[in-house]
Amino acid sequence: MSEGEKVRHEISKWRKVDILAPILILVFSCFSAAYPYYQILMLVAIPFLLVIVFIRPLYYKDNKHGKAFKNAVTVIRIIGYTVVVSAVILPFTMNNSWKWYYPVQKLIYSVDAKTEQFLPDHIPENAENYKVIFCRSGFPGASRIEMSFFTDSKTLAEYRDKAIENGAASGSEKVSKNRWYAEMEEQGIPYEQAEYYFYPDENEYSPKVYILEETTGYVKIYY
Repeated sequence: MSEGEKVRHEISKWRKVDILAPILILVFSCFSAAYPYYQILMLVAIPFLLVIVFIRPLYYKDNKHGKAFKNAVTVIRIIGYTVVVSAVILPFTMNNSWKWYYPVQKLIYSVDAKTEQFLPDHIPENAENYKVIFCRSGFPGASRIEMSFFTDSKTLAEYRDKAIENGAASGSEKVSKNRWYAEMEEQGIPYEQAEYYFYPDENEYSPKVYILEETTGYVKIYY
């Protein structure tokens, strides 16, 4: 194989890799197209694919450039693919109970105004025993957000005011014992004296609720 043929072979190999990457993103995104996060990935992948297919960037012409240029391109490619892989797997980290990670989870999951209004802006720094579940589903009504933690009375008052301002109705008649009572009972939380604030929702089988218990500082948020 001549030097020119060898270079063309290397160029062809890299180009195939660069074309395959956005195609895989598009295919993967098609299965999750109901989620705006993946719609954004598709919008990014499509022009990138078109550029790779129809325009021959300089870094494919390695025979005209030195070793420094090749190394720089390799670094850029590694960084680029690291970002791509991270973007694809990011939604699968939704159930990590890290307080500092909550803004990322909220950003990816809550894109509609109702969810944005319902969820807290952040998890309190003094929150203890923080647990969160961001469960996505392609079926209407099957997805949910569930979080709980213990905090101070000041934060409870802020959540109470937030619920009232957003038109939440207080009461316990909608609470299913199978859903929340058992969990609260296991943690020694007096569910009989807890406050329940149900947000207005057209789906009565999937309530959006704030559960607050003053003596223990317990907060349960279910969407």
